[in-house]
Amino acid sequence: MAANYNLEVDDLTSGQTKAMYVAGLADTSWTPNTALTAGHNYCWMVQAVTATNTVNSTVKTFSTPAANNGPTYGVAMAHHRGSNRVR
Repeated sequence: MAANYNLEVDDLTSGQTKAMYVAGLADTSWTPNTALTAGHNYCWMVQAVTATNTVNSTVKTFSTPAANNGPTYGVAMAHHRGSNRVR
């Protein structure tokens, strides 16, 4: 059993290695405290560390969804003949 784990996340879109890196994790789950960049491709790997050895996981890839800037609304306007009002 591993004594602890190291986690590395690389940003493949920007080319930044170790966009996130955490060493010495005691648990098998982790939640980042900063957001990943929307619309980027990433890869991650975990390294299990024992007293005498380290074992690397398979590298996995994932993508974050593109930024959602919210809905766009159109306004339909009608001008009625003989009126200066727009409805």
